[in-house]
Amino acid sequence: MQTDNKLFIYGTLLYEEVWLKIVGRHAHKYPAKVVGWCRKYMNNKLYPGIVRSHDNEVDGALITGLSDGEWSKLDKFEDAVYTKKMLDVIVSDGAKVQAFAYIIEENDIASLSDKIWLPQDFEKNELDIFLGKLNQYK
Repeated sequence: MQTDNKLFIYGTLLYEEVWLKIVGRHAHKYPAKVVGWCRKYMNNKLYPGIVRSHDNEVDGALITGLSDGEWSKLDKFEDAVYTKKMLDVIVSDGAKVQAFAYIIEENDIASLSDKIWLPQDFEKNELDIFLGKLNQYK
């Protein structure tokens, strides 16, 4: 059973089409960020991972109210290289909350490319490709 039902998302799950395909319901996404992290492409993939980086921050969203079944779906969706870890997340009013995020640990940093993953570039250039591949999921 999940002890906390908050999730910080920062990559493909930000897109409603992706979220619906994986979780199967709409979720309210609260603007949020993590400080001390950097978002980069996974090697040879269209999606990102985050890794510790002192001088960076990653914008994303906070989702609450996830059921155990939804956590299971998310765990199945996420690549095996990710570790689900509790992070300090800053929400839009500046408050700090704890939430899980799927991160890349330092010992798996070789899984990341040097290219920064930007949501606007993904949406413009890769979202349709990713959705096509996602249709093969499950």
